[in-house]
Amino acid sequence: MQKNILLIDDDIDELKIFTDAIKEVPGDFKCVFVTGTQEALDMLQSFVPHYIFVDFNIPKINGLDFLSSVKKSDRLKEVPVFLYSTSISNEMSKIAELLGAAGSIEKTFSIAMLASELKVLLTDGARPNYVMLNGK
Repeated sequence: MQKNILLIDDDIDELKIFTDAIKEVPGDFKCVFVTGTQEALDMLQSFVPHYIFVDFNIPKINGLDFLSSVKKSDRLKEVPVFLYSTSISNEMSKIAELLGAAGSIEKTFSIAMLASELKVLLTDGARPNYVMLNGK
């Protein structure tokens, strides 16, 4: 089953880096790209992606405000939203987590590094599975 990713970033070059990295992730992913958070909010009225990646430093409605809006929506609150930015401070990461972010990922020009991080975030097979026996 194809999984849709919404990437929100005001830098069109990020689309190329992100889509090249997604090609390295096992599975069938389609990336939809918009350059603004208002455009994304409008799109989300009729489209529910499987994952959302939003740049924190985006004009008008920043990534945290966008995240807050998405998590208030009954239709969208279960969609994992990841903050995607060039520099993510511990404080910003904690605020994003409190607002319901699934995580944060720093932008990189290394497709291999980004692909490695995306594999962990987007594929069940890359996550460790733990079995608890007798509560241990």
